[in-house]
Amino acid sequence: MIGIARFRVSSTARAPATIAAVALIGSSLDARAQAEPTPAASASPSATGAAAYVAAAPCPATASCEGRFFLRASAPGVGYLSLAGQGPAGAASVAGVSFSGSLAMGGMPARGVVVGGMIRVSVTAAALHDAQTTPANTASVSLDRLGGLVDWYPLPGLGWHVGVELGVDLSTVSVTGGLSMTGLGFGGTLFGGYDWWVSPQWSLGVALSASTGTVETMVGSDGDEPGYRLWPADAAVDFTVLFQ
Repeated sequence: MIGIARFRVSSTARAPATIAAVALIGSSLDARAQAEPTPAASASPSATGAAAYVAAAPCPATASCEGRFFLRASAPGVGYLSLAGQGPAGAASVAGVSFSGSLAMGGMPARGVVVGGMIRVSVTAAALHDAQTTPANTASVSLDRLGGLVDWYPLPGLGWHVGVELGVDLSTVSVTGGLSMTGLGFGGTLFGGYDWWVSPQWSLGVALSASTGTVETMVGSDGDEPGYRLWPADAAVDFTVLFQ
């Protein structure tokens, strides 16, 4: 019995020391785990490239672009310009490959929406087909527009855009060695294209445009009406430079 009592006393004396040792080891392991940094998840190349592209975009998804200035110039555009309708002796028309240029300036009242003013000029040199002028004479033709535009970027971080122009048209036809006449009307243009951003504010782009207008009564340089009523139409591929 004395032996058993001694064993129990000895075991009871060692128990607190064992518990203390276990607690000390556990606290050491916790301290080491906290000291070792957790390895950061490496960003994938695709995620890094996407972040870099968004940072270079003119209107990132996390930014507000309202109120930004907008300036677009296009030249030279290549297309097809036509004035067709009635002359003093019947059908009359002049049409040919054209070259165009435009300048637009405005601002962004809302994200992805541009509102501004514009001027567009298209010129060609072609034969004026008219029963009164046989054989046909070469004529210099221009279609000028002054008006406004609305341009919409559905995804401002990218370059796709579509818009409309509305304004006052001035058509001029100057026949070599003969008649010179002008006409006023109203016209509009639908356009759409893509801009490649080369910096956060500059881009190079390409756009397709199609224009038409009201029938214009032509007036000669002497103030008389020579009897021409012509309808303008124009289609072009424009190469653009954009700052915003």
